[in-house]
Amino acid sequence: MWDVSKALKVGANVYHVYIACMLARFRELGMLKFGVIKSATEATGRCVAQYLAARGSSFGSIEEALEQLNASFAFSDEVRVRTREDDVLEVMLHTDSCRICPRNVGGLELVPPALM
Repeated sequence: MWDVSKALKVGANVYHVYIACMLARFRELGMLKFGVIKSATEATGRCVAQYLAARGSSFGSIEEALEQLNASFAFSDEVRVRTREDDVLEVMLHTDSCRICPRNVGGLELVPPALM
């Protein structure tokens, strides 16, 4: 259930609330699965990278790029990166300060898997 105080607590702006609530509603409507989110965020990340490159931005490392992106988007107070054994790069946002979390900010109520 949506609770504006949670968005205010983490310092979310109107864009953060828009993203978090939209993701939450899509998920509640059964229109959004993890695979869809994964594919969409990967494709969107490539678009943002191309956009920034076209505007003249360049970064020395993935970590530096993520620091700059988070400084621009302010998604979370803490962003961590790790490379898994299968060479997949994992980007993790600090849960307690994530401003786009569909659950904490968007009000998504998680249903036990057996009920989905």
